[in-house]
Amino acid sequence: MSNKFIPNSFQVPNVLVDEYISELSSHSFKLLLFIIRKTKGWQKTKDSISTTQLAKVLGVKKLSNVYPYIKELEEYNLIRVYKSLGKTNQYALGRNFDKPLPKKGTTEIETSPKKGDTPVPNTGTGSSPKKGYSTKGTIKTTNNKTMFYDFCERYNGIKREPNTEYEAFKKIHQDWEQVLPKLEGVILKTPADEKFIPSLKNYLERREWESAKRVKVLKWWETRQGTVEKGMEYGIDELDYRQFHLFRAAVVKKVKATGELVA
Repeated sequence: MSNKFIPNSFQVPNVLVDEYISELSSHSFKLLLFIIRKTKGWQKTKDSISTTQLAKVLGVKKLSNVYPYIKELEEYNLIRVYKSLGKTNQYALGRNFDKPLPKKGTTEIETSPKKGDTPVPNTGTGSSPKKGYSTKGTIKTTNNKTMFYDFCERYNGIKREPNTEYEAFKKIHQDWEQVLPKLEGVILKTPADEKFIPSLKNYLERREWESAKRVKVLKWWETRQGTVEKGMEYGIDELDYRQFHLFRAAVVKKVKATGELVA
């Protein structure tokens, strides 16, 4: 065996080969290996993966053909899908890798995320919510967390675990829901000496974002180039439409149908 084999490798839990390999569909198993490679293979907890990439892995042309296999992996809690308005979905590994294969109908699916996790409900695919149940509140809460977590990731100073910062932020500021969209466009300056960067806790307590310069962060549907690129991702060609607004409407409709968040 070549000495280069191990360094250029990534780990696969035994339970996948021992139990899941005969339970999962071949396409779902293929997607799972790809997601493991894109996350753990690069020492990441989650990674942005376009549906186009997943379709290419499976060798399918229609992006809609990918979603049943993503759904299957979610049902077994082998992956978690994170959706954010105007951004490519992110994928992380689930929590069933260290447990025996659940029997059908008893698959362990966590009803609430653990501290620090912000998975988004898989809207647009699968069965409809039960009568009397609405996902609107869940989606809004998740979007709020996503906005804060993105800001937290950009901040270079000392910071605590993201969910701890998020909960403290909400507790300190009664207007926190109005503040969140403002954080997205804040320009964060990094002093030459990092010891002069306040901790995130102090930055938020002193409302320092109010004196910071901001830049409007455009979403893909707000620019022609972004819309064209998103159309290419979903196999929609601008040249097939006589007017751009018709092309844009087709792209938005397709994206919404797959469960991606669009304003």
